[in-house]
Parts: sequence; C-alpha cells; structure tokens
Amino acid sequence: MNNSEKLSLQQESPPSSTSLKFISTTEFVELPSKGLCYSEKHPLYNVDKIEIGMITAAEEDILANESYIENGVVAEKFLGSIIANKNIDPLTLLNGDQNAIFLQSRISAYGSEYETKFQCPSCNETNDYVFNLDANIGRNNIDEIEKLYENVSFDPPYLFITLPKTSWNVKCKFLTSEDDKRLKKMQTNKKKIAKGLDNPITDVMRLFVVSINDVVELGQLAVAIRSLPASDSHYLRKVYRHYTPNVEMVGDFVCSECKYHDESIKIPIGINFFWPDR
Repeated sequence: MNNSEKLSLQQESPPSSTSLKFISTTEFVELPSKGLCYSEKHPLYNVDKIEIGMITAAEEDILANESYIENGVVAEKFLGSIIANKNIDPLTLLNGDQNAIFLQSRISAYGSEYETKFQCPSCNETNDYVFNLDANIGRNNIDEIEKLYENVSFDPPYLFITLPKTSWNVKCKFLTSEDDKRLKKMQTNKKKIAKGLDNPITDVMRLFVVSINDVVELGQLAVAIRSLPASDSHYLRKVYRHYTPNVEMVGDFVCSECKYHDESIKIPIGINFFWPDR
C-alpha cells in the first residue's frame, strides 16, 4: 500500500468522538392563578401552565450561592434559570404561582419525601418528621375557589371587596415577588429611621390595596388603611387570603413526645427543602 492509499483510508475513517450529548428535560406546572391575575401585557396572561426545566447541578450552585442568599436574590436567580420562557421576569410572578413552581421542581428533582424538623406547638419538642409532598399539597386555584363571602367579586386581574362596617369598596391586586421586595425595603428603611417603626399589618395591605372608593392616591390610601376599623381590617385580610391563588403544604402531624395531633399544620420550608441530604 502506497502513501496516497494510506492517506485516503485515514481520511475515510470516521473520526472518534468524545463529546457528550445531553437531553434537556422540561415539564409543565399548573399555575394556581390560571393566568387570570396577570395584566394583558404579561407573558402569562390567561396562561394556565408554565414550562420549566429540571433542576441540574447548575441550579444547585445557584441555591448554594452565599452571595445570592445574602442579597436576597437566590429565588429570582433560580426561577430565571429553570423557567423556559426567558421573557418572563421572575419578580413579576404571583407568589402562589412561584410556590407552585418551587414545589413541583423540588418533587421532580428529589422526590416527594421531605425530611425536616418541626417544633411541636404543644410541648415545643423538636421532631424529625417526613412529609409526603405529593399527598399534602393543597391547591387554591383562582377559578375553583368557593364563594364564601358576600359583596366580593373577581374581575380579572383584580379582586373587589366591599367592607361590612364602612361599606368601602376596595380594589385589590395579588402580590408578586417584586411586592415582597418592596415590603422588605420599606420595613428596612423604617428601622433605619427609628426603632419600633414596624407595621406588619398595614404595610402589607398598602401593597395589595389598589384603590378605595376609586381613590388611588397613595397618601390618602395609607391614611384610610390605618384608620380602618379592626373588624373591617380583619375581614379584608381574611377574604383576601381566601381568594389568593396559591399552593399550601399541609401535613398530618403527631408529636413523638406528647402525641399532640394536628391534621392541618403548614409544612415548614427550611434550607433542606432543596437539599434533602444536606
């Protein structure tokens, strides 16, 4: 065999490859809001499901990033990484929809068993407990919520509540991650100005109340909210919680020490929610 024949054979031989091929796996998560609580300009307007990617080692890096955790952006970075539609700003997600994504992505990555520690509300004993996330997720879908209260209506994307004592008509929006950041910043700034300036109830209402009797000026709304009779304040918050689209992790807890039993405890989310073996 001459040199030209050897060269020809070498050129015709298939090149060896050491490249790895990866298949990107995605799934769809049902949104508690059904897309009904977003404005027409939002990518999730009238969209009842969202496509997300499976958690990879890259997302685990995000969840463990101390800088992200310290600056309060770890959830935003994580959601931005797994949401398939990059036109969706994670900060504009409704809190309930965000929770649904967190839960489903955690179950898909690590399974439905969630091992955590829970302090008994009766004897304060700390219990090691295993919750089944598949069996203990309650959904509060906006289009399936039973109407339990009078003078309440939902005209997408807003909730309208007439208060029983003052008869004020209150227009409410549903809160997003961006609103949570605003609340945290608001409370932090107050504490810098003076100690004791913490208004956990009225501050939250100021975020979800859009107008009262068609008044939208923020200063007037702040005064009105702080002046609400306690009965109206309680009614507003109770009705608002009832109609807020969300997923809830609830479990049937039995204390290993005192045998205290509660069938509807809210399952706590700790650092090991996304780190089952940590």
